[in-house]
Amino acid sequence: MLRKLFALCIVAAMASSGVAGTIAGHPGDNTPSITYNENTGAWAVTPDGVPVGLFDIKSDTPIFNATPAALPAGGLFTTDDTGEKAWASLGGASAFTTDLNLGLISAPGLTQQFLLQHLTITYSGGFGTPNVDGNLVGGVTIPEPMTLSMLGLAMVGGLGVFRRRRS
Repeated sequence: MLRKLFALCIVAAMASSGVAGTIAGHPGDNTPSITYNENTGAWAVTPDGVPVGLFDIKSDTPIFNATPAALPAGGLFTTDDTGEKAWASLGGASAFTTDLNLGLISAPGLTQQFLLQHLTITYSGGFGTPNVDGNLVGGVTIPEPMTLSMLGLAMVGGLGVFRRRRS
């Protein structure tokens, strides 16, 4: 009964935490991140040295496949479906500080722009600590057209210099 009461409190805290945002992160920024490998479709929770007692990855489109996520044992509250992967503990000794590999839970090749637009990531140190917006690391980054144009011009310029020196 007490376990169900705690689970309801966590669900209420997650629901009342407001609209969360997801931003692009990078390793070593001291902020827990969700890491996505665009080549394999593997996901991981990267605490970056900060204890994680709760994480919630929600998608407004069902991007996750039917493969169960490798969630830690003993979670007070878990959600593992095509639109959300979430895990919560009481924090303290239950929180983790090392990378947690969730597995191949989506298709590979999702772009970072798509993920940033459709995911809401939150985390906390566990029960009793506030939920905070999380970061996303990974995803296929598609360069903007101007960057590709500049790269093309640089290659043409390099070819011109090479041909001039050869003559």
